[in-house]
Amino acid sequence: MDDLHKTTLDLLNVSEIPLPEIAKGAEVGYRWLCDLKNGRFTDPGIKKIQRIYSFLCSKQAPGHELQTSAHPDVQVHHE
Repeated sequence: MDDLHKTTLDLLNVSEIPLPEIAKGAEVGYRWLCDLKNGRFTDPGIKKIQRIYSFLCSKQAPGHELQTSAHPDVQVHHE
């Protein structure tokens, strides 16, 4: 699993945003997003992963840092 995929799953798993809102905001299907979160894909499309990642990062509170298990020593930080 590549790093963006893992980091996106980490963001998805800690997000308090309802899945339907994430699906709409990232322009992916709700069922597809549920399947992704439940680990049903081994190789999801990079474009969808990027859209989910970008959406979730844009919704983080300013100055909020998120530590992910993909890289415990690296934090996702958005201002």
